[in-house]
Amino acid sequence: MSLESMKIFLLLKHDLPLNWVMELFYLALTLCQLAIYTYFAFNDLGPNPFLCPVNYPYPSKELYNVCIIDLSNLICMWLMFSISLCFAIRDNIPNHKIDEWLGFQNNDQSDNVHNKSWEGEEKEGKQVEGVA
Repeated sequence: MSLESMKIFLLLKHDLPLNWVMELFYLALTLCQLAIYTYFAFNDLGPNPFLCPVNYPYPSKELYNVCIIDLSNLICMWLMFSISLCFAIRDNIPNHKIDEWLGFQNNDQSDNVHNKSWEGEEKEGKQVEGVA
């Protein structure tokens, strides 16, 4: 999911061709996959509680271990998705905007990738220095 959202962000950022129907279908399919997996993970161990409390009378120690592994897997899956999505969104916010929101005074636009050119040509009204 997060890789798909990063791909869409990058295609839009660089004005590359994007098949909206296919990309949104794949994005929706991936979201459904996460939701379905979460639903079945909650019901995976039957009547046993999902959050695996230690004081619950499990039929065996192995069932408690399976519960912990299942819960850890679900937490890691959603953490990976959430963190990757945050990075994908963050990657599309220019650094000078973040500095502005945080109250930093940064008049140097050199960290803005959109103003740089490999050939040293002028882009957006600014001459890029240090590039051959």
